[in-house]
Amino acid sequence: FIEALSYITPFNLKGVLRFDPFEVDIAKMHLPPALIKFYVDVETTGASTQFYDKFNARFFVALVMRHVWPLKSYRESFTKTMQDQSTFLRFTNMLINDSIFLLDESFGKLIKIHKNEELIASPEWNTIPPQRQREIE
Repeated sequence: FIEALSYITPFNLKGVLRFDPFEVDIAKMHLPPALIKFYVDVETTGASTQFYDKFNARFFVALVMRHVWPLKSYRESFTKTMQDQSTFLRFTNMLINDSIFLLDESFGKLIKIHKNEELIASPEWNTIPPQRQREIE
């Protein structure tokens, strides 16, 4: 559902819709707390791949949040939802943990890219079989 919701943001549709579905009053009132609750609840899905699945789901939550945040009524609804200390702490904790994990993964990939670039620039590169070269590139 969250993926489908992210696809109907005006950013993605670029003028296809005649109105912004996020301007509906019921959405303004209920969407922010639902997005936050979903962001928190997706932490445990019960699937064996839940650790990685949550990042996909949270990506789409972020797309929707990015679209609605500039709208004053949504900011007010998010602020009201975050006044509950438990909700605020859980959401913020998960957001920070996800950010740290993704940064760590990114740095690991950058190190691997750097090592591959050094290998490609070295004379040793010519001794590596073509199939392995394609895998590295």
